[in-house]
Amino acid sequence: MSRKQRDIWEHEGPHAAGGDRARRTAPPRDPYTQLRDRETIIDKQYHRDVWRAVGDPGTVLVDGEIAGVWRPRKSERKLTIRVTSFGSLPARNKKPLQAEAEQVATLRGASSVDVEFDSY
Repeated sequence: MSRKQRDIWEHEGPHAAGGDRARRTAPPRDPYTQLRDRETIIDKQYHRDVWRAVGDPGTVLVDGEIAGVWRPRKSERKLTIRVTSFGSLPARNKKPLQAEAEQVATLRGASSVDVEFDSY
């Protein structure tokens, strides 16, 4: 990892502190979720939800911890993102995730986005 990549990781990665960066989405197969020792980043009971044989979901990070998964579904020009948390997700964490969903919608060419929240 170059110095520039490390600086970006430290300031914008999943462990970045403060602001909206403390609640964010990570795409499927993000380097953070590809660490060898999976039990250090999430409880073993959720491994099958995060790491699937086919169709890995994205992850939801809250204060650097994996707090759930997300899956996109696009119909025509509308993108729906379903966020499923591993516990209760306080309302203060939902607004930043909505903002990130809007960025994902733009990247996927959707004109609108709907975010659904659920929990296990």
